[in-house]
Amino acid sequence: MSLVTALTPKHASVAGVTSPERVTDLSLTLSSTLTQVSGPPSASTLEVVSPILLSLVNTGIQGPPGLAAGALAQVPASVALSGHQVIAVNALGEAVYASADDPAQVGKVLGISTSAAIAGALLPVQSKDVLEFAGWSWVPDSVVMLGLNGALVSTLPPGAVFLQVVGRALSATRILVGVQPPIYL
Repeated sequence: MSLVTALTPKHASVAGVTSPERVTDLSLTLSSTLTQVSGPPSASTLEVVSPILLSLVNTGIQGPPGLAAGALAQVPASVALSGHQVIAVNALGEAVYASADDPAQVGKVLGISTSAAIAGALLPVQSKDVLEFAGWSWVPDSVVMLGLNGALVSTLPPGAVFLQVVGRALSATRILVGVQPPIYL
């Protein structure tokens, strides 16, 4: 279906159809107190996204639950990998150390490993939320970036072909993980 936009809560249009006309099996009758209008279970659902923006959403079979905020992705390790390193995915979908000097890894950084794994085992990789490790000594509020061969760094290493921020130091031993889009150098 398409996006439904509203100029006011009492006016909406879908591909030239103006409320309260019917769109498929869903009647569009809007008012200032509208919170949700639904058609039959097989039809689409109209949801209020904000007071002036509505969206038409297809309903269907419930998919599997996704990862919770800060939850770990489990990725098979291509080789033995250490914890607290920046991880990328290779062409086979396996975890490898990310490296800022490898242009083939641009856009493939997943996050930071939270523990070690042997080849073929599942490696837990965190892509957001707070991560703590007693072996770190960050300067609070500093940017944490991808270095070479999985290293977390606060200054870009020589030979880097792209810059990728992976978090921000909250304290000497805690970072707020947040993988940002890469920047070509």
